[in-house]
Amino acid sequence: MTMAVQGNPLDQCPDGENWFGMQGFGTGQRAVPGDASVGRFPTRTVAIGPMAIGGGRPRLLQSMVNVSPGEKDRFLRAVDRLLAVDCRLIRLALANRRDLSNFLSLLRFLPRDGVAYVADLHFGSELALAALDVCEKVRINPGNFGIFRTRPWREYDNASFAKERELVAGQARTFFQKAAKMNRAVRIGCNGGSIAGRMRWRHGDSALLASMEEMVAWAREVGMENLVISLKASDCRRTVEWNRMAVRRMAEFGWDYPLHLGVTEAGCGVAGLVRGAIGIGTLVSAGMGDTLRLSLAEAPEREVEFCRTLLAFLDRYPFPPVEFGKKSVAIVDGCADLCIDPCASDRDMALLGIVHRILSAPQLRTVAIGRGRCEEWRREVVEWTLQCCGWGNFRTEIIACPTCGRTTYDVAAAADAVRVRLGNLPNVRIAVMGCVVNGVGEMGDADYGYIGCGKGRVNLYRKGICLLRSVPEKNAIDVLEEWIYSDGKVCGRL
Repeated sequence: MTMAVQGNPLDQCPDGENWFGMQGFGTGQRAVPGDASVGRFPTRTVAIGPMAIGGGRPRLLQSMVNVSPGEKDRFLRAVDRLLAVDCRLIRLALANRRDLSNFLSLLRFLPRDGVAYVADLHFGSELALAALDVCEKVRINPGNFGIFRTRPWREYDNASFAKERELVAGQARTFFQKAAKMNRAVRIGCNGGSIAGRMRWRHGDSALLASMEEMVAWAREVGMENLVISLKASDCRRTVEWNRMAVRRMAEFGWDYPLHLGVTEAGCGVAGLVRGAIGIGTLVSAGMGDTLRLSLAEAPEREVEFCRTLLAFLDRYPFPPVEFGKKSVAIVDGCADLCIDPCASDRDMALLGIVHRILSAPQLRTVAIGRGRCEEWRREVVEWTLQCCGWGNFRTEIIACPTCGRTTYDVAAAADAVRVRLGNLPNVRIAVMGCVVNGVGEMGDADYGYIGCGKGRVNLYRKGICLLRSVPEKNAIDVLEEWIYSDGKVCGRL
């Protein structure tokens, strides 16, 4: 029999059709911390130029300009598109001093009233120091702050760990001291794809959390408190677990820094939206998060639009906590625990409705896809929901970074081409990345990697090792396909 779930008869779209194409809609249960008895996780107010986050304010949405500040006209148009969807917290990648200088020259053309610009930095404390003179907020990555390259984690010992830690600590304290003096905001943005080798060596599975705690401690030593914290991964389970742990640890320490939520390198299409819905939605429903960004390999304004829809949805229908990987759910024909029937025309709302129904069915073991309109799309949403929760394996896991000013090729087009050609291979994970910032780190979890290394050229990885460099883009997917079949991942040709 189909599982009965209570619904709200008032949830009708203008043409009288149920928003979610379903009779019945669960309300879900909140998680701890931030459950119904606790409410939203309390955080301090952090000023970012004319903006402020935390302190119980409505969550701010942000996105990232996907072109370099050196491309003046394209950069200004990209900012305009973000402002058109009411994105007021705008990030930009600064790869070097030239980018910073170019952005400084553009400031006189950019709106400043009610808008804050955030520098996104990797590899270099000197550039981070200079960015404080220009931007209201600077995002640093503990995994590569202060040094350009770290050695592989297996090569560390106590002496090399201490030496590198002393170097990073000195540069971090100097940076935070200036940030505090200038009353700037800083996001300590920890990313699962770029954890420092020394932290992996010392802390193992808790390395990302330890990286956040270490950096916060250095900031507090010099009186820097205008901090925002984020812990991100490209999969939902790690993103949710890390943020849950971070909230618990901050509560133990008496810290109340705002949380920036997001799923990084979420990819594109249905897969990216479902990853974001589960990874961000589960945490928001538990009372976490003061600012959001879903890193899609699509237009930056799309990130804002979907996150706004997600927040509106969660305000009425919070997601229940997810027990990742605790069961197996099959998609069947005919009789099932849950049937996903034809959807309303609003695809984002319909997608969120499907995700919510699946998460809200604790005894779920089988799902049927009802015949009719958007059947294949509904099947894809169901498959990705189950796969992101670890309850089934149906499609190739393709992670892809959002494009930014560091990217030298069209990541979205490359990810889509990989999906079209190699998208139906369960138990295969492919990373399509734009540059070396997080790309190389993500190779650790991927079977195969595709990283841009120059205009029209990519480096190809197999099990985290770069085997081919500077391969023409037009040939890269052919090579990946040959590797997949020669490795015995699938039998026969697609």
